[in-house]
Amino acid sequence: MHPTPTHSGLRPALEGAGFWVASFDEGGNCRYRSPGLSALYDPGSDGPETWEAMKAQVHPEDRESLEAWRSAHWGSCHDHRLVTSRGEVRRMRGHLMEGDGGGWHLLIQDLTDLHRAENSLEHLRLGASGLSGSAFFQALVVHLAAAFDAPYALAGELVGTDKVRTLAFCNHGHLGAEVTYGLEGTPCGDVINAKACFHSHGVQRRYPADTILRDLAIEGYLGTTLVDSHGRGLGVLCVMSQEPLTPHPGMMDLLSVFSARAGLELERIRNEEALHQTQHLLQGLERMNAMASLGAGLAHDLNNLLAVIQNYAELCELEMEEGQRPSPGHLARVKEASLRAGALTAQLMSYGRARKGQVERFEAGDRLRRLGGLLKAALPPKVKLELNPDADPIWLVADPTQLDQMVANLVLNARDALPTGGRIRVGCVPTPAGGIRLTVQDDGTGMPPEVVARLGEPFFTTKGEGRGTGLGLASVRSILEKLGGHLKVESAPGAGTTFHLEFPLNGCGAAAAR
Repeated sequence: MHPTPTHSGLRPALEGAGFWVASFDEGGNCRYRSPGLSALYDPGSDGPETWEAMKAQVHPEDRESLEAWRSAHWGSCHDHRLVTSRGEVRRMRGHLMEGDGGGWHLLIQDLTDLHRAENSLEHLRLGASGLSGSAFFQALVVHLAAAFDAPYALAGELVGTDKVRTLAFCNHGHLGAEVTYGLEGTPCGDVINAKACFHSHGVQRRYPADTILRDLAIEGYLGTTLVDSHGRGLGVLCVMSQEPLTPHPGMMDLLSVFSARAGLELERIRNEEALHQTQHLLQGLERMNAMASLGAGLAHDLNNLLAVIQNYAELCELEMEEGQRPSPGHLARVKEASLRAGALTAQLMSYGRARKGQVERFEAGDRLRRLGGLLKAALPPKVKLELNPDADPIWLVADPTQLDQMVANLVLNARDALPTGGRIRVGCVPTPAGGIRLTVQDDGTGMPPEVVARLGEPFFTTKGEGRGTGLGLASVRSILEKLGGHLKVESAPGAGTTFHLEFPLNGCGAAAAR
């Protein structure tokens, strides 16, 4: 004979293991119930006297399946929801055992906390998924609200010391609009000051100046601070409910896990923004360096042209002192030199005044040829520049200064790799994938593999002190990444260096517009 809960000593063992026992006779009258079961169903009473009374407190949607299970499934279990006298819904699991004389025994487990933990972990997994940026915070607040069974959840970023700007706000499963609000007289203000704040009920009465609590009729509030990896406060994460928030085991730990992940994401976003600003500054500095190099070369050419103008002007002056008319040939040389000087200065002014971020449609080969005049002025006579654009026009809709800056940086770097002279070749061709490949090649000293591997690192340079900043290639790589392209370098000691820059034609305008 198999032991049943009626046997001596078995009931205390079952109750000690977390089971509640209810024994019924053939007519459904309750002959025994565990004290904890009575307290769960109706505190202050002896509990339900019959099966029907017990079943009446089961959630209406689960009663029919529960009755069908009791009538036909000895030895099995059934999950159902119990509505307590306080209105709380709890998750229960019943195990049915056949008793003597047509009766039966019901072993009941309360799985509410286990179900809540599993549900919370699932929402935590979904809320802390592989998303990033605004999409991460939007998913986070939706799953945070679901994990706490609350209609509202908010993630906010601290603005200054007295305001919060919402990163995401969940309103009954939907995302609300971004708002900025003051912290004074709000529970979020206390969160920032005290790291955590919990009011199971009555929060609106405690913070009468908080219009959000009043407008949403908030009763329960739970919030904690978002901090970075150094413990500095970045913002706030909270859940709010129009009903009292019932504390449960692990509640603060669960919120802490959500907030830790959110704090790290907010810190990552801020670091990324700071890096972007730094890169923008570095690109500006490198552009200034390129301008200085071009200006130095231009100054040399201008000096030569001014010398020509001065010499022929003096010859004209001598002719006039002798009573002769100035030679037309001399005047033509003066005019030619002045026109060339004017063209050089106009090119430099055009390069210097071009506004970054101004998107326009231009032909890549024509742009390279125009830039070539300035670049040749910046090269010593022993370094020759060859421009080899594709025979067919390549039209781009982009910021032309980005193309100028990449080419200028690479050509000036190639110049420094040709201390005894040589040749620099610049070309551009369309790629089969519908993009453009820009190539800058020199026959200079070349680089070993360990140097090639570090190219593009900010402030890394092989030039002597005072001859380079290490920002040129970092600037090129940064611009390429924004255009959705990539950089490939081929080099070996004594064999020169070739830079291949590939980027999509349709990505240029989009990246520049951003």
